[in-house]
Amino acid sequence: MSNIFEIVDKTGKTITLTKERWAHIRTKHGLVEEPEEIQQTILNSDKSIFIEEKNKIYHYKYFKHKKQVSKFLKVVVK
Repeated sequence: MSNIFEIVDKTGKTITLTKERWAHIRTKHGLVEEPEEIQQTILNSDKSIFIEEKNKIYHYKYFKHKKQVSKFLKVVVK
Protein backbone atom coordinates (compact mmCIF):
# COMPACT_ATOMS: atom_id res chain seq x y z
CA MET A 1 0.00 0.00 0.00
CA SER A 2 1.36 3.41 -0.94
CA ASN A 3 1.76 6.22 1.54
CA ILE A 4 0.98 9.91 1.11
CA PHE A 5 3.26 10.78 4.04
CA GLU A 6 4.90 9.32 7.12
CA ILE A 7 5.77 11.65 10.00
CA VAL A 8 6.78 11.45 13.65
CA ASP A 9 4.54 13.45 15.99
CA LYS A 10 5.52 15.34 19.15
CA THR A 11 5.18 12.17 21.25
CA GLY A 12 7.56 10.19 19.01
CA LYS A 13 4.79 8.14 17.40
CA THR A 14 5.12 7.42 13.68
CA ILE A 15 1.96 8.36 11.78
CA THR A 16 1.32 7.24 8.22
CA LEU A 17 -1.33 8.55 5.85
CA THR A 18 -2.00 5.89 3.23
CA LYS A 19 -3.67 6.45 -0.13
CA GLU A 20 -6.58 4.32 1.11
CA ARG A 21 -7.10 6.53 4.20
CA TRP A 22 -6.76 9.68 2.09
CA ALA A 23 -9.47 8.36 -0.27
CA HIS A 24 -11.72 7.80 2.76
CA ILE A 25 -11.03 11.32 4.08
CA ARG A 26 -11.80 12.89 0.69
CA THR A 27 -15.05 10.91 0.44
CA LYS A 28 -16.35 11.30 3.99
CA HIS A 29 -14.68 14.57 5.10
CA GLY A 30 -14.70 16.76 1.99
CA LEU A 31 -13.69 19.94 3.81
CA VAL A 32 -10.11 18.68 4.08
CA GLU A 33 -8.53 19.94 0.88
CA GLU A 34 -4.93 18.75 1.01
CA PRO A 35 -3.00 16.05 2.91
CA GLU A 36 -0.60 18.79 4.03
CA GLU A 37 -3.39 20.19 6.23
CA ILE A 38 -3.45 16.91 8.12
CA GLN A 39 0.33 16.86 8.38
CA GLN A 40 0.43 20.47 9.66
CA THR A 41 -2.33 19.75 12.16
CA ILE A 42 -0.40 16.83 13.64
CA LEU A 43 3.02 18.50 13.68
CA ASN A 44 1.99 22.06 14.62
CA SER A 45 -1.32 21.63 16.43
CA ASP A 46 -2.77 24.57 18.33
CA LYS A 47 -4.12 22.08 20.85
CA SER A 48 -3.73 18.34 21.41
CA ILE A 49 -5.86 16.26 23.75
CA PHE A 50 -5.09 12.66 24.73
CA ILE A 51 -8.14 10.56 25.63
CA GLU A 52 -6.70 7.64 27.57
CA GLU A 53 -9.88 5.53 27.63
CA LYS A 54 -10.02 5.56 23.84
CA ASN A 55 -6.23 5.60 23.35
CA LYS A 56 -6.61 8.48 20.86
CA ILE A 57 -5.03 11.89 20.41
CA TYR A 58 -7.14 14.74 19.06
CA HIS A 59 -5.08 17.42 17.29
CA TYR A 60 -6.65 20.79 16.46
CA LYS A 61 -5.30 23.45 14.10
CA TYR A 62 -6.77 26.79 12.99
CA PHE A 63 -6.61 27.58 9.24
CA LYS A 64 -7.64 31.19 8.64
CA HIS A 65 -7.63 30.77 4.83
CA LYS A 66 -10.49 28.24 4.93
CA LYS A 67 -13.78 29.45 3.48
CA GLN A 68 -15.96 27.29 5.77
CA VAL A 69 -17.61 28.65 8.91
CA SER A 70 -15.39 26.42 11.07
CA LYS A 71 -11.76 27.12 10.34
CA PHE A 72 -10.49 24.44 12.74
CA LEU A 73 -9.32 21.06 11.55
CA LYS A 74 -9.48 18.13 13.96
CA VAL A 75 -7.26 15.11 13.28
CA VAL A 76 -7.77 11.97 15.36
CA VAL A 77 -4.74 9.69 15.74
CA LYS A 78 -5.33 6.17 17.04
